[in-house]
Amino acid sequence: FGMFASFDAGKHWQPFQLNLPVTPVTDLLVYRKDLVVSTQGRAFWILDDIGFLHQVEPADKDKPMALYRPENPYRTQVRGTLGRLAVYASFKEKPKKFKLEILDAEDKVIRAYDKLKAEEGLNRFSWDLTHEPPEKIQGAIISLSNTRGPRAVPGKYAVRLTVGEESLTQPFEVLKDPRWEHISVADLQEQFDLQVEAGKAFTQSHDLIKDVREIRTQVKDISSRADKAGYSEDVKKAAEELSKNLTVLEEELIQTKNESGQDPINYQVKLDNQLAYVYSSASSQDSKPNRSIRERFEELKAQLDKAAETFQALEAGDLKDFEKLLQENDIPRIIYKEKK
Repeated sequence: FGMFASFDAGKHWQPFQLNLPVTPVTDLLVYRKDLVVSTQGRAFWILDDIGFLHQVEPADKDKPMALYRPENPYRTQVRGTLGRLAVYASFKEKPKKFKLEILDAEDKVIRAYDKLKAEEGLNRFSWDLTHEPPEKIQGAIISLSNTRGPRAVPGKYAVRLTVGEESLTQPFEVLKDPRWEHISVADLQEQFDLQVEAGKAFTQSHDLIKDVREIRTQVKDISSRADKAGYSEDVKKAAEELSKNLTVLEEELIQTKNESGQDPINYQVKLDNQLAYVYSSASSQDSKPNRSIRERFEELKAQLDKAAETFQALEAGDLKDFEKLLQENDIPRIIYKEKK
């Protein structure tokens, strides 16, 4: 007749079938908190991670929500379920909106999910053990680099579930892969710290690109409208010079010719992609970063600092002069053709 479960020491039983076919169950074995099911005619079945079932209380079904303490995940280079945190939560009613957050040992939010979907009853969510990724310009082509968030260093963490004004929190620990005996937690912390630095630099480069593009768009737009309205030719010349200098800076920061993932084969990668490559290389193996990665990052960081100084000089010089020229020529920020 299949499989049944009791959550009150056998006083009451309920079907525990899930996707298991209705078939005679000839034996059950719990191995490392996985349930191995032997059936008559349907071979062996395995239900992963039944640890949370030990926490289920009969009263949970009457609570607005319940959050169960997750099994401690392993940080490992093996992809798949081993390197992920499984979070189980139940809801009395389907929630319209809720938030799931991962906290570090200082209760700082390192990953937040607020667009998840859930159903009434038991739900399972997953965290891939990574922090928030660095911010990237939409559509940017980044070659040979992985810009996902840095992986969590082994240690104490917590998961928090929030619906409206009510929150539930459960602790857990990220464990180090025990097979990597020669790699210490301190090595992984050093790797994480370098990746955070490189990620911030990558984000800074793309923030700088956004500013350059935004200013150039506005300068070109107001210059074009001023030209059509018959204002001084000096405004057009100043706008062209400022736009040219901004474009030179942009092309140092990002390869503007890239339009597809194959284009970096033909066009030289620029500063943002090189920073992304260092960011990616720093985490390619679970180990302490080698000297060459750190030295290369310092070289690229110096280039980024120089680019930021160039942008600040353009702001203080050419851009201020352009704004002064607009003021001297009484050019309004909004130019339109008045109706007679």
